[in-house]
Amino acid sequence: MYNHKRQSGILLHPTSFSGKFSRGDLGVEAFSFIDILSKMNQSLWQVLPLGPVDSTLSPYSTSSAFAGDPNLISIDFLINKRILKKSDFDKTKINKYSKIDLLLLASKNILKNKNSKHFKDFKNFCQKNKYWLNDFSKYSALKNENQNKSWNLWDYDNPKNDDLVDSYKVIQYFFDLNWKSIKKYANEKSVEIIGDLPIYVDYDSADVWSKKKLFQLDDNGYMLYESGCPPCEFNIDGQHWGMPVYNWSEHIDSDFNWWKNRFRRMFDLFDCIRIDHFIGFERYFSIPIGKKTKEGFWSKSPGEKLFSSIDFKKNNYNIFVEDLGDVTKEVIDLRNKFNLPGMRILQFDITKNTKNINYSRQSVLYTGTHDNDTLVGWINSLNEKNYDLPFLKKFNKKKLSWELIEYVIKSKSDRVIFPLQDILGLDSKHRFNKPGTISKNNWTWRFDLEKISNQVIDDLSKLTERYNR
Repeated sequence: MYNHKRQSGILLHPTSFSGKFSRGDLGVEAFSFIDILSKMNQSLWQVLPLGPVDSTLSPYSTSSAFAGDPNLISIDFLINKRILKKSDFDKTKINKYSKIDLLLLASKNILKNKNSKHFKDFKNFCQKNKYWLNDFSKYSALKNENQNKSWNLWDYDNPKNDDLVDSYKVIQYFFDLNWKSIKKYANEKSVEIIGDLPIYVDYDSADVWSKKKLFQLDDNGYMLYESGCPPCEFNIDGQHWGMPVYNWSEHIDSDFNWWKNRFRRMFDLFDCIRIDHFIGFERYFSIPIGKKTKEGFWSKSPGEKLFSSIDFKKNNYNIFVEDLGDVTKEVIDLRNKFNLPGMRILQFDITKNTKNINYSRQSVLYTGTHDNDTLVGWINSLNEKNYDLPFLKKFNKKKLSWELIEYVIKSKSDRVIFPLQDILGLDSKHRFNKPGTISKNNWTWRFDLEKISNQVIDDLSKLTERYNR
């Protein structure tokens, strides 16, 4: 039986924090943000995937389904933990260092002090996480030795420098230490953290390199098909995602061991997870390499076998799913069989031109996600197009953004989530991502938390309390 308390929270990826480096990280601002959430009476913080990203900076394009992004590690955190010493580098020129250079420096301090508590904790971390850490560290060292080339272009498959492999293990220990200090602080403030599990991983990833049989590759290791979606009314060209599709028969033969480990790792890091592209667990779309999306085809996924094998209930896994898009009866049946709450997006629901929108308790309701325009930006676009949407007539146009936020908070949905931009009333210039585009504005939005006014904090806190969240 479904039973969940009423909660509300904020969607904000850590790279959006301000800081000394080119991207936000897990430094003091992460702790400050948790304080702000607590003052706002918010009990949820949703982040996007935290894995190592490629040059696009997309959190959904990662080189590991298990590892953390080294660029998220806070240098100040390592200094405060006395892992990195100020004497290790010229602090006046910190912006001239790459994050990875400083992390490699710090890793040497751990590896050369074998009697230290940090070294003992590091060895325990390695033992606990060996099921993914060994392959990822070898992959990272090999990538370093091969001038960052994709693994299919490497000349050899065993790292020449074992010390470098160990250093990459230490860096993952740093991420674990940094992230779990944040999660502990959040939980102490009665804030739960929601993680995000993308369905696919990059071709150039530790997972594909080390477990080729789990993916549909040819005898030379190249992709036979790429994942994507077919043309539709919203996207006449369809989408190429550039990631390999799974060889599901191998996953079945291994009793879904890779997936079990993946969920195990996710719940080591998060209180709850959102499963991205849930449709892909019922059926998946394959595009032959070099072909157009119209030449792609659907195949059946073994989602029911997978989820039965993982046994969410027995493991007490707190999960909801992104079940948006071309949702068929089979997708709904799969979701309902495992009692998984789905997602609703207010922006999408309003544009369906209905006078009333109803939400069930067993749903997670958003004003918008990282892929949507900000709420104010979306409202402005409606005004520009002169839409006359029946649902909006009941609201005060001058206060529309905040009244829609209140509508979401008072809804029946047990969990509601707002991008920070929506709470702050920011326009389209502050949009986090525009799907299907390559832009320097995607994934790069940053914000100084000190600019959040006490009025906004107080207003959201009162709304949350009024509607029993």
